Parts: sequence; C-alpha cells; structure tokens
Amino acid sequence: MNQLKSKARTGFRFALVGLVAQAGMTFSQQAPASQQFPDKPVTLVVPYGPGGVVDISARALAEGLSKQWGQTVVVENRAGASGVIGTSTVARAAGNGYTLLCVDDGVLVSLPHFNKDLPYDTMKDLQPVSMIGGYPYVFYAHAQTGLNSVQTLLAEARTKPGSITFGTNGVGGIQHLAVERFLRQANIKMNHIPYKSAAPALQDVVGGQINTAIVALATGSPFLKDARLVPLMVTSRERTPLRDDVPTAKELGFDEFTTESWLAIFAPGKTPPELVEKISASIAQVVQSQTYREALESRGASAAYKKPDEMKQLIQTEFERNKKDIASFIAQ
Repeated sequence: MNQLKSKARTGFRFALVGLVAQAGMTFSQQAPASQQFPDKPVTLVVPYGPGGVVDISARALAEGLSKQWGQTVVVENRAGASGVIGTSTVARAAGNGYTLLCVDDGVLVSLPHFNKDLPYDTMKDLQPVSMIGGYPYVFYAHAQTGLNSVQTLLAEARTKPGSITFGTNGVGGIQHLAVERFLRQANIKMNHIPYKSAAPALQDVVGGQINTAIVALATGSPFLKDARLVPLMVTSRERTPLRDDVPTAKELGFDEFTTESWLAIFAPGKTPPELVEKISASIAQVVQSQTYREALESRGASAAYKKPDEMKQLIQTEFERNKKDIASFIAQ
C-alpha cells in the first residue's frame, strides 16, 4: 500500500512539473510579440531598384536600426510594376515585424486610382508605422536636345505635340501624376516612358535615349552639375541649396507642378498594434539622429517623422484627393 502511495505521489509530482513546464511554454508563446522583437534579422523591402531616394533612405534607416536593435536589417530591392511587386510582397507577409516596407506615397495613394486590379488594398493590407522623410523632384532634360529651359520645352511641345519624351518611375506614381498636372496647366502633350524606378530613367536621359525625366532630388542630385543634363526646374516651394540657380516650378508659373513626396515605413495589415508602436518608436530615434538627417540632406531629401495614427490620417486625406484628381485626367 505504501509503495502504491509513493508511486502515486511521484506520478503526481511529474504531472505537476509537466503542467508547470507546459504553462511556461504557453506563457512564452502568448507573450506579446513586441516584447520579443527583434530576435532575428529584419527585412526592409524597397519596391524599386537601387540608387533612388527610397533606397537611399532605407539604407540609412537600416544602418541606424541595426545598431539600435543589435540585429541585421537587410534592405531588399524588389522592383517592378511601378512598385507593386515589392509592396504586394509585404502586404502578404506575416504580421510579425520581420518584413517591412519602405516606400513613397505614389504606390499607396496614387497608383490605386490608375490600376483598379492591384493585389493589395492600401487601407486594409498595409498599416503605417511611421514617416521617415520627404523630398521634392527635379525635372531634367538632355543637354543636346536644345531644351535648355522650360520656355524652350514649351515651344517645342506646342510645335510638335507628343514629340518630347519624359521618363518616370512608373505609371501612376507621384512623378507621373506631377508631370500630368504640369502638362494640363501648360496645355501641352508629351510622351510618357515609364521605368521600374527613377534611377534608370535618369540614366537614359544622360545617355540620350529619352529627352527628359522627373526624378527625386535625392536621386538626381549627383547630376546637378553634370554637363550632359540641364535641370529645368525643381518642384519644391523654394530653390534647392544644392544648386540655387535652378528655378522652382512655381516661379515659372506652374504651381500645379509644385509637389513634394513623403517616405514611410509600412507593416503588413495584420501586425499587432503594440508591435507597430514599438517599431515606430525605434524608427523615431534613428530619424531624429544627426547621422540619418545628414545622410538625407546631403542628397536633397529631409528627415521627418510621424506616428502611425498621424500617417493613417495623412494617407486617407491624400488617397481621396488623388482619387478625384486622377479621375479628371482619365476622363480627358
């Protein structure tokens, strides 16, 4: 009898230990993801090729986050379809914070109104983590085209409608939309040549394959004094200190061509809010650092931070505004 009681007590102890261990495992599994994050490398997807402003900003951010987290943050370029390929990759990813998107505004608040069959819903499949910067654009012409000013471009376009080509980072992006606004205000026609990203569009202007291109100032800043190119105008509200003899579009009478884009980080739509807040707080520290700020300013961009709820409100406002604007272009 005593032997049976001893065995029963032993079995009970083993069962109790097992329950405690199981409870510990369950607690660990149910512990908020934000407490564990990050415990492995993080991928930051850029939906464009290397060398553009989004890529430049993503790499500066990744360097700062890697130091802060003690984990590698890998920048992965997934270019194609005007940013759709990389963006949809993140929209389908697990909501665990290990796959994030670094993107500009066009893919989310402009492109959906040009393409109704996108594989992601801006408002449902992605959620904003934080703004990380902003930038204007510069409109370049190849020097040998003779388009050495906006006035000569207007004269040529009116004499030969559609003969001048302009490159952008793809159909439906902010670059494309900005030029369409300019063309509407100037009452001229030009021929759009879309690229996977802005950098190859700029290279084709340098090489003379296309006549003009609009690129982010951060992308085009190394060419501001290149003899092969003529910077016709910048889209910022004030002239750029990188080359202050280049006029703004507004100075030339084209206020509809005055535009600046934002850069932001997004997570898959199913990411827990507390994890989004944690990542956003980490990003804020990097964006507010001197190293990050100088990395962007040296190329004509600027560091800027907004919280998730602030970004959500901005996106909703711009999404609806662009919807109306683009509908008018399509109707023409």
